[in-house]
Amino acid sequence: AARTEAEGARAAIDAARAGVAEAQAGLAAASRELGDLAPTAPRAGRVADVMFKTGESITAGAAVVSITPDDEVKVRFYAPEGRVASVRPGTRVAIACDGCQAGLSAVVDFVAARPEYTPPVIYSLDVREKLVFMVEAAPNEPLALTPGQPLDVTLAGAKARR
Repeated sequence: AARTEAEGARAAIDAARAGVAEAQAGLAAASRELGDLAPTAPRAGRVADVMFKTGESITAGAAVVSITPDDEVKVRFYAPEGRVASVRPGTRVAIACDGCQAGLSAVVDFVAARPEYTPPVIYSLDVREKLVFMVEAAPNEPLALTPGQPLDVTLAGAKARR
């Protein structure tokens, strides 16, 4: 009788293990389905554009939103030819904008190797040199900035172009 009872207990344990395995498979399938129905962005960022509205048909594999990752927000400005020698990757620059918090800065991570003519969208009260070098810097607080907003950039005591 004890052997029969032990075999019954083993059978119950095996059945319980099979039930656990079945539940885990069901959970994995539900997680995959949730991921397919409500995908998440591969990186944290801001939604820059929404390509489709609710109710519109979308083809498989089509982009639905455009996201600007937080770590890809850059401060882009132009350094005049006479100042570009003092701007190197790793240089810290002060940045400011209307309505922004004080004390924002960025670290230069790119300086163009070739000069450009001053872009026509750069407006300034000062007379600027015609040759400028594009510089990109990573802001210390990218979430404090809005991509595309005008900024004032200060290089070692003098303003550079926006």
